Amino acid sequence: MPTKSEKYLAELYAHAVSRERISDNVAFLNFGRATAKSYRHGATIRWGDADDQNGVIGYDGVLETFFCQAFESGEDDVPLLWLGTCHAEYPTSDSLRLALNAAGASIVTGKFHGEEP
Repeated sequence: MPTKSEKYLAELYAHAVSRERISDNVAFLNFGRATAKSYRHGATIRWGDADDQNGVIGYDGVLETFFCQAFESGEDDVPLLWLGTCHAEYPTSDSLRLALNAAGASIVTGKFHGEEP
């Protein structure tokens, strides 16, 4: 069953005028006026006393923001921590990292597209 973020990307693809999938994690979406590059990667997110090994980090080209999702262990695919849902909320990966720290969370493993390991 697709996750909420996968459903969101599928909806974006459905509304795009044209699209080019570069890989499973990177796509270019063309909405007629501008092309938006979006991607997502799996990550381990430490939040409180727990590590979520199914977390997601990435960049939403339509919203022009970096985002992070952390999930509670179990079958529910609704993120308990979801940063980066508003336009240009986190324009850099560093600004998202600062917000994660303020929320008591951090990225344990995983990197943003183009970052060095």
